[in-house]
Amino acid sequence: MDFNYIKTLPSAIETIKSNYEAFILENYKLDHIGLFHDENNLYAVVNNLTASGLSLQEVNKLYDHNFRTIGVPGPLFVEKQEESFIRVPLRNTFERVNLFGQFFNVSDFNNKMNMSLPLERHPFKVKISWVDNTLKFTFKKRLLNQNSKTLF
Repeated sequence: MDFNYIKTLPSAIETIKSNYEAFILENYKLDHIGLFHDENNLYAVVNNLTASGLSLQEVNKLYDHNFRTIGVPGPLFVEKQEESFIRVPLRNTFERVNLFGQFFNVSDFNNKMNMSLPLERHPFKVKISWVDNTLKFTFKKRLLNQNSKTLF
């Protein structure tokens, strides 16, 4: 399918990314380079297939039968990245959690905040207001004025 047509469908692009990420997790022993496109096709580049004992046809079949969503085209697996390939960025953590109306729950939010803030800012509490998208941080340690401008 022409990639220019797929680019006009954001939900199709997100589904392709989601399917490919699931494929990466399940087939971690393959040397995944990434998801790419040119003006005509969508490609997934996988190096060193001889080490895994699979052929390109077997990898394509595995993806199509176990990971590809019906009605959404999948990438064509190749072993070599061409000069004309343009990388398709995969989803970040927030996009994975919020995709297709799946909520970003409180545990995920608190975990991400704990990992993002440096240890000298711990312990803290953070409250989020979903109405106006504001965050309110409460720190146990007092912040100096020069340090209060940059939290992360």
